Amino acid sequence: MPTLNEPEQTSVLVIGEALMDIIKSANETEVHPGGSPYNIATGLAGLGMDVSFHSQIGSDFNGKKLKSLLSKAGVSVTPESFVAGATSTATANLNESGVADYDFEINWDIPSPVYSGEAVIHIGSIGAFLQPGAGKIVEWLGSINPEVIVTFDPNIRPSLIGPLEENFAQFEKIATRADILKMSDEDSDYLFPGKTPQEVTQLLVEKYRVKLAVITRGALGAVAATKSGVYEHPARKVTVKDTIGAGDSFMAGLINALTIWPHSFGKLTFGSFEDLDFFAVINFASECAAFTVGQVGAVMPSKFDMSSGIID
Repeated sequence: MPTLNEPEQTSVLVIGEALMDIIKSANETEVHPGGSPYNIATGLAGLGMDVSFHSQIGSDFNGKKLKSLLSKAGVSVTPESFVAGATSTATANLNESGVADYDFEINWDIPSPVYSGEAVIHIGSIGAFLQPGAGKIVEWLGSINPEVIVTFDPNIRPSLIGPLEENFAQFEKIATRADILKMSDEDSDYLFPGKTPQEVTQLLVEKYRVKLAVITRGALGAVAATKSGVYEHPARKVTVKDTIGAGDSFMAGLINALTIWPHSFGKLTFGSFEDLDFFAVINFASECAAFTVGQVGAVMPSKFDMSSGIID
């Protein structure tokens, strides 16, 4: 794996849901903290970034547990994130291959975030689509300086947010503001049925003016595009324990890598990416995801894990 430059600590504001994951397999039930934005926030902190998190966390036992875990992970939670009532939950039912199917109980009526000069704003997952909070996020994004980098991972859950015709306009509102947009091949199939990952990444760059578009494809690797072209990257071969959190780990790795190889966000000219740049950035994100699928649950790699190469 290419050696990344030692980064200056970059500040990131992550906006999205935090919840408790209830993981059910044929043999046991486990409870873990979760939610794609939660995973990305803790993943970024573990990789050495300065992270603030804007979410909705209840006052029950689960909420107190999330608050404690976020603090321990080094993530600063906005005061407005804490509300009275129950904390959201997601139940992951694992099949024999370790692939998860989800059921959610989500509450999402957050106040508008407060911008505090962060270099990067990450928007993600259910919180990007579930009203009324999703509408507040879009309105708030319109008030932010367009030079601030926005990253977006839709991480779509059709069973929760509903059919495409109810959500595509919301996707477009955030996509047109995003500089970096990462999605899974399942997200791509939902949003752009019938189009290949190569076609979708090109469309995101050309129509939505995304500077870097990435589609992850599990064992098939990833497809990435900028205005300079499309790049395909193979997946890291690893023994898969389950796929929970793999996309979140990839997203955290992608944001982190883009801050330290070989540019900073403030100076990064995405259209000038060369093969080495693509390889370094996508490979680091892929290595992060490979670490996670080798664990049980959404375990995000730390800076130490990645620098030590601790991957099966």
